[in-house]
Parts: sequence; C-alpha cells; structure tokens
Amino acid sequence: KLLDLVESQYAFHSFVSPSLYAGLEFSNRGVALRWYPRWPKRSIVVDPRRAFGRPILAREGVPTDVLARAAEVEDSIERAAKWFDVSRAAVREALAFERELAA
Repeated sequence: KLLDLVESQYAFHSFVSPSLYAGLEFSNRGVALRWYPRWPKRSIVVDPRRAFGRPILAREGVPTDVLARAAEVEDSIERAAKWFDVSRAAVREALAFERELAA
C-alpha cells in the first residue's frame, strides 16, 4: 500500500495500479494470459503457453536470452540474425530487453 502523505489516504489504485497492468492481456474471465514487458511495443512476450513462459520474440518465438547471447558471443547482430532467421531489428530488441533485465 502507498500512503499519500498530503491527503492522508492510500493512493495505490490511482497511482501505482495503472503501471502494474500495462502490457497485460486478459481473458474474458479476467485471467492474465500474456504480458508484453516492453509495452507499448509488442515485440517481446511472456506467455506461459509458449516457451514455458520465457521471454521470447512474439512473432518468431526465439527466446530473448538465447538470441542476445548469440549476438554477444559472435560479436555480431547480423550473424545472430542469420543463425535464427530473424531480422537484425529483432536481435537488437532482444539485446535491449536482456540488458534492461540485467541493469
């Protein structure tokens, strides 16, 4: 709970709640189905029905950690993109996401 000291009220719903739901997709029953962690971009998804819930490229299905590691080991975005048959932009997206996680 977050206490608004000026108003002496709990401010969870008005302040924190919107950011917690950003990027989440829900079923008709209100169950969270998947999460796009770089919302509003939808290039990376965490979906328990795909790749056991690992962060993956939404379109291609390649795990972001695998793609980022390949680019780092090869020291080449282009080679990693060729290996996994994805665009260079997708490799850059995976690298950025993995670096954000590590920070």
